[in-house]
Amino acid sequence: SRFISFDYVVLIELWYSFNLYLLFIVSKNKEKNLLNVWQIEDSKLSLGFLVGDYYRHMKVHYDLFVSRSNEIRKDQ
Repeated sequence: SRFISFDYVVLIELWYSFNLYLLFIVSKNKEKNLLNVWQIEDSKLSLGFLVGDYYRHMKVHYDLFVSRSNEIRKDQ
């Protein structure tokens, strides 16, 4: 569709830069801040959990990216 025309390299660089910045922010936090809790409805989630869960989730996307990249290379 129309998104296919977007420069793929720019997208990867954006993703990389965003995650590098998040790592910087997390690394500058005091360890006690990771215990801060965000409450939504009946759930309470610590900042430590949210950070870990974000990078776990990103690993899923990364693995899919690598898998799909390998499939594309095989077809070329």
